[in-house]
This record gives sequence, structure tokens and C-alpha cells, in this order.
Amino acid sequence: MKGETTEHPIEWLRKTIDELIRKDEFERKQRQDFFSRILEEASKRLEAPLEVMEFKKAAATPRKSAQPRLVGLPAKRISEVINAYVIENRIHWREKTREENQFLLNLIVSVLGDRKVGSLTLEDMRIYKEAVLSIPKHRSKLPKYRNLSVKELLQMEIPEEERLSARNALKYLSRARTFFTWGRLNGYVREDIGIVLTYKLPEREKKKRVPFSHTDLRKLIQSEEYKHGLHKEAHHFWLPLLGMFTGARLNELCQLHVNDIRRIRNIWVISIREGGDRKLKNKQSERDVPIHSKLLELGFVEYVKSQKAQEQERVFPKLRKGRDGFQAAASKWFHEYCERCGVGVVDQDREIKGFHSFRHTVATVLANSKAENMYERVINQILGHEKGKSETMTTYTHAINIRTLQSAIEEIKYHIDFSYLKKSPE
Repeated sequence: MKGETTEHPIEWLRKTIDELIRKDEFERKQRQDFFSRILEEASKRLEAPLEVMEFKKAAATPRKSAQPRLVGLPAKRISEVINAYVIENRIHWREKTREENQFLLNLIVSVLGDRKVGSLTLEDMRIYKEAVLSIPKHRSKLPKYRNLSVKELLQMEIPEEERLSARNALKYLSRARTFFTWGRLNGYVREDIGIVLTYKLPEREKKKRVPFSHTDLRKLIQSEEYKHGLHKEAHHFWLPLLGMFTGARLNELCQLHVNDIRRIRNIWVISIREGGDRKLKNKQSERDVPIHSKLLELGFVEYVKSQKAQEQERVFPKLRKGRDGFQAAASKWFHEYCERCGVGVVDQDREIKGFHSFRHTVATVLANSKAENMYERVINQILGHEKGKSETMTTYTHAINIRTLQSAIEEIKYHIDFSYLKKSPE
């Protein structure tokens, strides 16, 4: 020891022990007891002065704070680290995703308090997980819950049927786990504490999106509204038809501008683009979808021209923008419309068929087409999916010729009589 340091041996040993103790917070007490015994024996043999031995008493005295010392970790609070996480990822997230992640992660603070993130342990994660599985759904909307804090809610016995669904609980837990993984990689937490937040959906909770059957489509198009021209709004008339012949997402159609309906090489297309008040799910969603001859025959382009003549900016100006884009009112209407038409639940454990089922319908019709140019890459571009997984598909292939896409779109065929459809409302 004298060859390595000029310090008094006991002082050197004290510093060494202190450093070792800090390296493992979970075994701190055991290490303290062990090294205190060593120090006591060393003091007897080296006859160290009494003042140097004060360390022995301090080391053996437990800390007043229940939280472990954050040795080597920035002492940031949970809310601060959540903000840092959101700021770093804002270039990758859309506004809706950012708001959702911020909301979901804020529950960690509500449950555990705004503590220093480096002090969180596996036990804290178990507490958080139990809380997620115990809190009520719609807690900010239901009168009996909305004025209560999360801690007050956790002291209540929430009925099973009023708790978060397994799917929503999984969303909270998986987002928190991703956040804590990021925190570990960025030096805010020492361990992979988020590993506790794993959760598997019960088999009955797994929902399957299904296409509309031919019978479903007949019910939707041969309704009283279509037969007698009873639609109150233009989007009530056009959205189901657009869904049937484009496979586009509901919000992609609801947010269309009149200038998005245009010609490319003398072919009428719907240009699905992002910009201004229009938002898309991802980069692949940006595309040009040729307008099916049946939509042209029914007068869709003429309808859009009439909106333009009225100096309307958007194709469906009655739809207002909300948190999820322009689709809220249309989604609610279509759900009720399906019920009126007798198009409902597949079974009790699966979700109700909704507008998204048109995407599955179109994908299924195209996949079953015997056309020579109907291959996966074409279907993906029509629906706004990724090109493919291989290097060839992702890097070296580019947009497919608009005439090829038009030929593919015309393969969407339904054995339904559309001739009785009345003119859509303006």
C-alpha cells in the first residue's frame, strides 16, 4: 500500500471502501457490514488514530433518505427526462403521436411522483404496472372519476369491466418500457428497469380487421339513403363509394383539398399528400390513386368541380378538424350507418367492421385479380404501404407508372347495381 499511495493506509482504505459501496446500491448494506469489519481489524493492527476511524461509524449508519444515491447519473426528475425524450423524437413523430406519448408517459409521474429518474427501481416498475392494470378507462370523462387524482383512484376498488382494456393497458406499458430503454441508453437510469413492463394480450383481446363481404357491400350501397337520395351531407354519399374503389384511409379522404383531384397524363387521380392541415400516417402514404371509372361515372369529378366553383378549399367542407384530423364526425356517422344497414359485429371478441374494412376489401379484391400486372408492389402503392422488405424493393424501385396503376384500379369490381344512385347533395 505504501508503494501505491502516500496517504495513511486507513484513509486510503476508507476511500476505496466508499467507492466500492457506491458501485452497487442493491448490496450496499451487506458491503458496509463487511468492510466495517475489515476496517475494524485493520485499525487494531495499524493502531490508527481515533479521528480517522470516524468513517467506521458513518459507514455503518444507514442513510436517512430511502432513495439510493445517484452516483454517476444526472439527477433529473421524471418529467424533465420525459420532456427530453419527446424533444429528441419530435422529428420522427407526428403531432398526434407526440401528444399521445406525452399523455401516456405523464401517468408515470402521477403514479410514482416526480422523483429523480435515476432512483427508480424494479419495484417501482411493478407498482406502476399494477397501477396501469387497476385504473379506470375514460377516467377524465366519467363524472364519478374525473375529479379524482390518480392516487385517489388507486385507493378505490375499480370494477373489472370499468378498467382499461388489455389493449390500452399494453399501450401504456409498452410506451413506458420504450421510454426507460431510451433513458438507460442515454445515461438517465442505470438498469433496464423497463423489462418489468412486459404484458401479453389475452387471446380474446386480439382484434382482427376483416374485409366487408359481398353481402355487406350490397347492404351499404342498397340502403334507403342511396335508393331515395336521402343523404344529408355530401360526404355521407361519397365516402363509402371512395372507400370501395380506392382503399384509402378515412382521414386521407376527409381532408382532401379540391386541388388534390387533378389530371396526370390525362388520367384523373386523387393525390394523397401532406401539407397545411393535411396529415398522413407515414411517408409511404403519399401517393396518387387513379380514380376508378365507376366514380367518374357517378360524377365525383363534377362534384369536386362544383365545390371549386363555390371557392371551397376542401372536397368535404362540412367536416371540421379535430384531434385525429377531419375524420371524427365521419367515423361516428359511418359506424351508425353500418348498424342501420345491418352490417355489424363479426363476433363478441372481435371489433365491429368499420371504414378501415374497405382497405382490406380492396386489398383482397386486387390480390385475387388475375391481371398480369397485379403484383404486390402495385397493391402496396395503391394502398400507401411500404414498397417491400428487400433491398431491391426499398432502394432501387421507384413510383409505378400511372397507367399501370389505373389498369390495376379498374380490376376493382363488385357485382352491385349502382345505376339507381341519386345525385349527391352539394
